[in-house]
Amino acid sequence: METENFFHTPTVCLPASGWTEISTESRTIRNVPVFGNLPVTEMVIEQMGTKHLVYFWFQTKSRATHDKNVNRFHLSLHALTRDNTHDLFIRPMMTIKKNESLDEARQRMDPFVRDMMTTLIQFLQEKQVQEK
Repeated sequence: METENFFHTPTVCLPASGWTEISTESRTIRNVPVFGNLPVTEMVIEQMGTKHLVYFWFQTKSRATHDKNVNRFHLSLHALTRDNTHDLFIRPMMTIKKNESLDEARQRMDPFVRDMMTTLIQFLQEKQVQEK
């Protein structure tokens, strides 16, 4: 396999690491700094009786998507405008507590993502200034 055509995704790596995929769906986190609505892939995985809630998405300088092909398109647009062609793969995970519903777990994860994005955007802006 050519590594340049390989793309990492939790839908492959987590089951390969022994996790059982319970569910996978696209969802949108609302009121996220900079992005407004953030499209993510949501997975629920389980291993030895422990469940985790996983979100993941791909992010370029000013765009985010849960779809790797859309991400490649975003990177191409940035390259055409000679803009930043860096991209990020982001995957927060958290344990779903015993007797906790998926909705309750989402109520804990969504605010974390909103707070994390504020810090992440600030870090990326500082990094961009350093590279100039």
